[in-house]
Amino acid sequence: MNKWAAEDIKSLRLRLGWSAADFARFFGGPADLVMKWERGEAAPTADDALQFNRLAFHADSYSQQILREPLAERCLSEMGREQIHSDTLPEIED
Repeated sequence: MNKWAAEDIKSLRLRLGWSAADFARFFGGPADLVMKWERGEAAPTADDALQFNRLAFHADSYSQQILREPLAERCLSEMGREQIHSDTLPEIED
């Protein structure tokens, strides 16, 4: 399992665009616990780490979707179409 360091937790929260209170609500805990995680004063549980992994996956997937949007618009324009399926877009290299 991935070990989540304090700076990784804060980075994930910021990538999601969530406040500490938003993050705490998602985890069902107080905002001060989130701040303790981010300062390295408290360690998340194994279940919390699994949730971090899930959130990170979704954040990464959403980032890829955002990167693809301009590509979709360009493909639509080049193909003279009004609609396109994501399966027809070329892969994006990291």
